Amino acid sequence: MQRGAFLIPYLIMLALAGKPMYFLELAVGQFGGVGPLALWNCCPMAKGVGVAMVTVSLIVCIYYNVIMSYTIHYMIASFSSEVPWSKCDPAWADMHSCYVRGSNQSMSNSTSLISNSTIQALAQLSNSTASNKTLERETAGLQYWE
Repeated sequence: MQRGAFLIPYLIMLALAGKPMYFLELAVGQFGGVGPLALWNCCPMAKGVGVAMVTVSLIVCIYYNVIMSYTIHYMIASFSSEVPWSKCDPAWADMHSCYVRGSNQSMSNSTSLISNSTIQALAQLSNSTASNKTLERETAGLQYWE
């Protein structure tokens, strides 16, 4: 029922601050022929806006480059005869918690001998989240991603 509650303040701020600031920057920037840092020299109090615009642009560029590198990496890896995330490889996987979906051998031999009740008892004895994390099972695809 309250899924879109964030849209009301977002649209208000977009209408009152976001769009006017954007159009002002475009108009003054085209008129002055300068970049975002020099654009706000006319109003020293708003100089931080230009710095913030450049910083946000830098962060977005880095973010998109990382996304594109993931895309290229997985695309190249998918051309191999067997995709690397289809099995638990000791080079990148934790062999105690890694399993392959749909296979009969769901965990490594060293942990398959331990019953579920033993694993639950060990988890109850330990209060730290780090040791509980080691007892959780993760798919080979998730461990390859991480």
